[in-house]
Amino acid sequence: MKIVHNKDGFSLIELLVAVALSVIIMAAIYSTFYSQQKSFLVQEQLAAMEQNLRAAMFYMERDIRMAGCDPTRKAGAGVTTADATSLRFTEDIDGDTVPVSIFYSLYTDTDGIQKLGRTAGGGAIPVADNIEVIDFV
Repeated sequence: MKIVHNKDGFSLIELLVAVALSVIIMAAIYSTFYSQQKSFLVQEQLAAMEQNLRAAMFYMERDIRMAGCDPTRKAGAGVTTADATSLRFTEDIDGDTVPVSIFYSLYTDTDGIQKLGRTAGGGAIPVADNIEVIDFV
């Protein structure tokens, strides 16, 4: 009787080696993907913080440049208080001798997030979130 050896397929050892190599390659690809994903999230948060700060600086710059604006010199506009965490000043842009009081301060909201707020005749409006330190002096 003649034994026929069929060499067309793969042996079990060859299949196990191929699967092991595939697992190692997929683990390396996943590790790279996970690392890139974490880096992307950090960069996205940094970009959001920078944009938040840029917008806050725009509004603060505009208001502080107008601090003390008093075209009629009858409103008594100017900086009234300035300390490490707050700045209060008045301005009379429209010249009606009624100064508008603007107050920037660092406060903590109900969620425990520190914010830079702007108050001008009403409640504090958040200008920037997650501000840990600010010094107006």
